[in-house]
Amino acid sequence: MVLLVSWIGEDTISQQKGSVVKGAFLGQFFNTGFIILIVNANMKQHKPRAFWKLFNGPFSDYLPQWYIEVGVKIITTYTVQGIMPYINVVKETIIRKLMGRLDSGCSGDRFKTKSRTIQSYKAAYSGPDMPIHFKYSEALNITFLAMLYGFGMPIMYPMAMAILSSQRLCERIQVAYNYRQPPAMDDSLSNSVMTIMKYAPVMLLFNGYWLMDNQQFFENKWHYKDKVTENMLADHPVYLPPKINQSSPLFIMCMTCMFIIIFTSIVPKDILLQWGFSMSKEELDVDEDLPNFFEALQLSEAEKIIAENRQMMTNFGFELAEFNLINKLENC
Repeated sequence: MVLLVSWIGEDTISQQKGSVVKGAFLGQFFNTGFIILIVNANMKQHKPRAFWKLFNGPFSDYLPQWYIEVGVKIITTYTVQGIMPYINVVKETIIRKLMGRLDSGCSGDRFKTKSRTIQSYKAAYSGPDMPIHFKYSEALNITFLAMLYGFGMPIMYPMAMAILSSQRLCERIQVAYNYRQPPAMDDSLSNSVMTIMKYAPVMLLFNGYWLMDNQQFFENKWHYKDKVTENMLADHPVYLPPKINQSSPLFIMCMTCMFIIIFTSIVPKDILLQWGFSMSKEELDVDEDLPNFFEALQLSEAEKIIAENRQMMTNFGFELAEFNLINKLENC
C-alpha cells in the first residue's frame, strides 16, 4: 500500500500518509470485519436469489449459534489487537538495544562504535520512523469493529476503549524511547481520518436496526430443519416499506444520518462554513514542499561541509558525512 501511494504521488507528506491510512484501514477492516461475516452468511432467502445464492454459509441471520461460532472469533481477534501494542513496545526496545550493542562491539559503551559516519551511528541508536499512518488505520479498524458488532456484543465497547487506551500509552512510550521524532505535518491527515470516522455511527445504526428487527428474537418465528446439524433459516427479509416495530427508531436515525452525509457532500464548503457545519474556520498551512537539498544549499555551506569532513578524515579518520554526499557536493 505504501509503495502504491508513493507511486501515485501526493503533494505533501500528510496527504501521502492520509492516502495510506485509507487503504490500510479498508484492507484491515475487510479482513477482520467483513470476510468472516460474508463467509458465514446464508442469503438464499433474499432477492434476487440468482445473486444471493452465492452466499451459502451456515447462518441466515444473527442467530444464537452465530455468536458462539463467529462472535467468539471476532472477540478473539479483538483481544489480540489489545495485546499487540505491548508486544511491539518490547520488540522495538529489544531491537534498538541489540543494534546499539552490535555497534559498540557488545561493550555497552556508546563512545565505542563500529560506525564510520554520523548517519550510521545515529541509525544504530535512534530507531525506526513512527508508522503514524498504520497507527491511525488500526485505531479506525478497532472503532469500526466496535460500531459494527457492538450492538449485538456490547462487551466490544469497553474492549475498544481499553484497546485504544493501551495503544495511546504504548505509542507515547514508543515516541519517547524507540521511534525517531515524527516530521512536521499539517492537519490534512487528521481531517482525512475524521472524514472516515463519520461513517462509524452509520454502521452502528444500520447493523443495530437489522439486529433489532430479528424475527426469531422478537417475533418468535421459527423454521423446520431437515438435519440436526443445520442452522434454522431466519425468515428475515428486507421489508419495503419497513415494518413499524421496536427497530423503527433506529431506521429513522439511519435515514437521518444518511441525509446529513449526502447533504454535506453536495452543498459547497463555503455555505457549510456559514451555517456552522465546519470544525474550524482556519486551515493549517505547513510548507512541506521543500526544494531539493543540493539546489537549496548555498555554495559557502557546501564548502564548509566538505572542509569539515576533510578535517575529520585527516585528524581522526572519521567521516562526518556519507561519501556519496561529499562527492556530489564537490561536483556541484
